[in-house]
Amino acid sequence: MLHSLSCKALISKPTRITEQSSTLIDHIYSNERKHAIMSGISIFDLSDHLPTFSIVKAADVNITSNNYTVRNMKNLCINDFLFDLYINCNEDSTVNSQYETFVDIFQTVVNNHAPLCNASRKQKRMRQKPWLTPGTYKSILTKNKMYHKVYNITNTPLYNMYKVYRNNLSRIIKMAKQQYYYTLISSNKNDTKKLHQILSDLINLKCKTRSQPSKIITASGAETHDPVEIANECNSFFSKVGERMASNILRSSGSLKFSHYTKFSFFLHKISEQEVQTLISKLDEKKAIRHGVIPTKFLKFSNSVMTPFLTHIFNRRMTEGIYPNYLKEAQIVPLHKSGDSTICSNYRPISLISQFNKIFEKLLHDRLYCYLKYFGLLSKDQ
Repeated sequence: MLHSLSCKALISKPTRITEQSSTLIDHIYSNERKHAIMSGISIFDLSDHLPTFSIVKAADVNITSNNYTVRNMKNLCINDFLFDLYINCNEDSTVNSQYETFVDIFQTVVNNHAPLCNASRKQKRMRQKPWLTPGTYKSILTKNKMYHKVYNITNTPLYNMYKVYRNNLSRIIKMAKQQYYYTLISSNKNDTKKLHQILSDLINLKCKTRSQPSKIITASGAETHDPVEIANECNSFFSKVGERMASNILRSSGSLKFSHYTKFSFFLHKISEQEVQTLISKLDEKKAIRHGVIPTKFLKFSNSVMTPFLTHIFNRRMTEGIYPNYLKEAQIVPLHKSGDSTICSNYRPISLISQFNKIFEKLLHDRLYCYLKYFGLLSKDQ
């Protein structure tokens, strides 16, 4: 039947080699004539069958790249980094210009000392299997080299040495994986969200896709694939959610009454450097941040240098009542909930903001909460 379809066998070497026999039982057939085909077997001990492959040199196709960028920290010297990170607070400049200068200097210094580059194959592997150490990868490479020498000459002292090395390495990798997940689960046993993510990863549970929508049905009923139109349509929908919800709230006929009153007004007392330094040290490096902002890791180890400037600019915001324009922006990520992925109402927006927004919001929250709690202005139902 294969001959009648003009199919040709591409694999001609044994794919299963034992002490007694060498057999070809893993086949690839093709009737492709227009493009060149390269095929063969790979010498890896994934199983007792050698893996086979076939590469067709076809026309160019659009392949979605899974590359991501990382910071190259090999040549990073902390002392030199902090020395270059000196920022002069010019009292004559506005809050906006002060903050823009701060961001420009910080990003320039970070890019000079730890430039962005594409992640290497090794970094991708270590991200997928974090329980494997660099030493373990060297051992895997040694095992593969041993297998290349003995895969077709079994029942020899050299092959027996390979089997012992392979079995010991498999046991070490298994124990490392168990210890990694045991430590991870133990340290997050009180965080249900984190624990669910860990267990889902452990059992390979498929989670909802977080990719951006590839097409959206607009308000006029037309379907669009243009990324700019998709972004505008989602922004238009998300920006009107509050207005639509407010229109459905029934108006109260009675007057609003408070159970507690105070004659003392709310006052924002001055922010101290200790407060800012503590909040920076508590920032979570794993939390998503807005694209293009300063990485949290660099902000944390430059804490002592940045704290005086940030404290100064935070206090200026409160006394002058000016919030920097840069911090008024957020990166909106649409997260699919359920249902038809082409309908905007089936997405919920996630706002990614700068770390400085989070720090300033926490400072204001602490002051407002202390005021409300001290004077008993919070209802027992709140």
